[in-house]
Amino acid sequence: EYRTELDSFSKIVASGTAGNGVASFSVQTKAGLTMEYGNTADSRIEAQGKATVRVWAINKISDVKTNFMTFSYTEDNANGDFYPSRIDYAGNTNAGIAPANSVQFTVETRPDVTSAYRAGSLVKSTVRLAGAITYAGGTPVMNYRVAYLGSGAAKSRVSSITECLPDGSCRSPISLNWKDGGTSYVYTSSLYYQSGNSSIYAEGNRIWFVDVNGDGLDDHVLRDSAGVINVALSNGSEFVYTPSFNYQSGSATLYGEANRFWFADVNGDGLADLVVRDSSGMINVALSTGSSFVAAPSFNFQSGASVATYAEANRIWFIDVNGDGRADHVIRDSAGVINVALSTGTGFVAAPSFTYQSGSAALYGEANRFWFADVNGDGLVDLVVRDSAGVINVAVSTGASFVAAPGFNYQSGASVPAYTEANRIWFVDINGDGLADHVMRDSAGVINVALSMGTSFVAAPGFNFQSGASVATYAEANRIWFVDVNGDGLPDHVIRDSAGTINVALSSGTSFVPTPSFSFGAGGTSSIYSEPNRMWFADVNGDGLPDHILRDSAGGTMVRLFSPARDVAGHLQSISNKIVTSLTYKPLTDKTVYTKDISPNAAAYPKLDLQYAQYVVSTVASSNGIGGTVTTQYNYGGLKAEQGTGRGMLGFRWMKSQNLANNIESYTEFNQTWPFTGSVAKSETRLAGSGNAGVLKRTTNS
Repeated sequence: EYRTELDSFSKIVASGTAGNGVASFSVQTKAGLTMEYGNTADSRIEAQGKATVRVWAINKISDVKTNFMTFSYTEDNANGDFYPSRIDYAGNTNAGIAPANSVQFTVETRPDVTSAYRAGSLVKSTVRLAGAITYAGGTPVMNYRVAYLGSGAAKSRVSSITECLPDGSCRSPISLNWKDGGTSYVYTSSLYYQSGNSSIYAEGNRIWFVDVNGDGLDDHVLRDSAGVINVALSNGSEFVYTPSFNYQSGSATLYGEANRFWFADVNGDGLADLVVRDSSGMINVALSTGSSFVAAPSFNFQSGASVATYAEANRIWFIDVNGDGRADHVIRDSAGVINVALSTGTGFVAAPSFTYQSGSAALYGEANRFWFADVNGDGLVDLVVRDSAGVINVAVSTGASFVAAPGFNYQSGASVPAYTEANRIWFVDINGDGLADHVMRDSAGVINVALSMGTSFVAAPGFNFQSGASVATYAEANRIWFVDVNGDGLPDHVIRDSAGTINVALSSGTSFVPTPSFSFGAGGTSSIYSEPNRMWFADVNGDGLPDHILRDSAGGTMVRLFSPARDVAGHLQSISNKIVTSLTYKPLTDKTVYTKDISPNAAAYPKLDLQYAQYVVSTVASSNGIGGTVTTQYNYGGLKAEQGTGRGMLGFRWMKSQNLANNIESYTEFNQTWPFTGSVAKSETRLAGSGNAGVLKRTTNS
């Protein structure tokens, strides 16, 4: 017997066994309803090729008077898919009445088949809803027909829903209009920034684009020849030099020293902190306050022996290995052993339970064949190693240690003793299922993908893509990126060719598709592949799309924004059925729609104040029926999450809607503290801009 963590006063009982799990559940609610899940063969959705249940779908709802309704499904176990086929209702057990009425669903093959993996099993969606017919007894009453955008649409999006009678006559359809995304990059002169005066491209090695003030926009950070960190904050339209961030990071003037610098959130406040490894092997941290960097000597940590050339830093990472939201110190020592020092929020503490023998070679340079990526989808970064035989080996993180997972062993390419082949391997979530996949560019220039199933890697030849000319040295991979340029949640293939042109192949989730409209001259015609070390993809205007950034030979930073700016596909623009309702959206990085909490409402660890390019409804406008329009404006504030506890998103602290016609606004505050998370703390109806005198109604819950 179970209870929900937030008590809903429901009794939950598990029954039977299927594979290595439960066969079905029943839930009795405080309202007197009994709901059954997975208690019929068709509602018990097994994982593909297994007896263990993946989904317990609802199959029956009954009340205290024994009225009931049932739900039936079609299961496609070969694809790990299922969908409802019908709902039957108006039955009564005591009266012996079978359900007389029903809703029956029809489906059609979808052109945008999506695939994902869950715990080693395939989940592939191959159909979409085509319509629904309601019946009274055996007589059809109404037919609802669903139409979708044309074949050129990348995703299945409903274009209309039409209600028709049995005689074939139909009412005017409800039409849905969707926002199309931009399809090109456009140079934005206002974001040109003089980042230095050197014409040496290598100077770009000491430049980063990271969000140091927590506003969701990536800022320009440069370490100058005197060792001083300089920051130019992005406001979305330009970079603004902000001297309060100036910080002396070291005395050496060598630009190459940048290989021992990192920007990572070591204290879990959502701000990128500066981490430096000095010539004695000591880790030094300067925390970002949002307006400056402040030395935090409590983080000082001896990460390894002194190495004057700093090459030792090539085998150090700052990543969150235990899932508490704070970046930890990870080093591979000269014996090939991974050592972890966990961040406590105020310092680093050695965590010997994470110690792991990652290989036998003593060379520090071997780090170029190591990655940290979440290959099993549990939210923790796992250790991935490519050995001298070209085999991928994985040690999954449990949150307390690394444990070898031989099921992931995968032959990624020919044996290369020098391990340089690893320079052309990436671990990214290519199909959008939350699992990091293996991507390799082979010696012929072909991209090969092996999708993670959560327990192993499986080759996905549908992704094979000729990314460029064959380059036997594999150095060509240095000018390839996998970033989501169109905002659909799938990383796309981006390559800078020998003429300096950026070329994009969009990911469909099952393959890469060349998209010439994205092509543009990135700057310069040099055939030297190393030139990309002065290029970045970062979101500098806060629209959620990666912008192309180039540092030119004059030391200036040029930015190309995805065009048109702030244009992400997939948003519903309007709904019309003679009367039109229109919606507009803005990202949380836009201060006109969202306000991030500051003191006294600022979050304290483990809570985290959030501001990122999540789109929310900004306005809703609809006809008032007499030729005018009623517009409601929405504002949001105080979005928070809780780290390391499993609570996750806590929601907005407040939301406000304002009728622009009569200036009346509704304001609601929500609790963000367990166990009251999401409940209403206060609600008001008031005349906007009139202060307490304008409050028409106020309710406070305590």
